[in-house]
Amino acid sequence: MPHDRYAVPSPLYSKPQGTLRLSGSLSWELCDRDGTTIVSVSLPLPDIDPLEALDRLSSDRPHFYWEHPAEEVAIAALQPLVRLELNEGDRFAQAQRFIASVLQRTVTVGELDLPLAGPHFFCSFTFFEKPHHEAQRFPAATVFYRSGR
Repeated sequence: MPHDRYAVPSPLYSKPQGTLRLSGSLSWELCDRDGTTIVSVSLPLPDIDPLEALDRLSSDRPHFYWEHPAEEVAIAALQPLVRLELNEGDRFAQAQRFIASVLQRTVTVGELDLPLAGPHFFCSFTFFEKPHHEAQRFPAATVFYRSGR
């Protein structure tokens, strides 16, 4: 797991490499640095403006934003815990297998009745399975896991 300035040592986790980090306005996550276990804990927190948070925190990190104004719902995510990039092959099936493997090592606890509680995977897929030229900026598929909103 990449270390960043928003990760703090957790007294709640017995392994010294564990970190506890705030993710948006909803979830805390606890994970081993080797990625073997991810614990997503959903807690109610005060509302924040997700675009303002992304503006302050994202810089050049991978990030995701989705909004549904009619439902008054917005999701902002940055700094993936785990990430997959694909440029060829059956990228949809590979993405599904990746998500399933991450969920197998994820434990979800807390107030799971909260809106958007629990794990979320953010995906992007290009129209084409392989890049059409070397200068293409985006991989054919990207999947990253980040809990919270």
